[in-house]
Amino acid sequence: MAFKNNTNAGRVAKMIDLLRLIEKSASSNRAAPSEIAKMLTPLAETLRPYLPSSCTETLATAPDSPLGRLTPGERASLLLADGASLDQHRHDSPY
Repeated sequence: MAFKNNTNAGRVAKMIDLLRLIEKSASSNRAAPSEIAKMLTPLAETLRPYLPSSCTETLATAPDSPLGRLTPGERASLLLADGASLDQHRHDSPY
């Protein structure tokens, strides 16, 4: 069985849906970006091995950029958001 299949694509879509619920809650509760990043840090750290190395290298070598001032959890959250395929999600999601 191939790894890239409808079952796994559905699982990724569910993870994205859950992230959207967390974002909605953060917005409703006026959470600061640092609070959101702290909440998502365990997820970001779990996904870190699967991120393209170029993403983590770029952030690590840009200390003078606005991203260089983020915590590791905030950077990881941004990497996750940047790596998410929104076009794919739009096709799979009823939202």
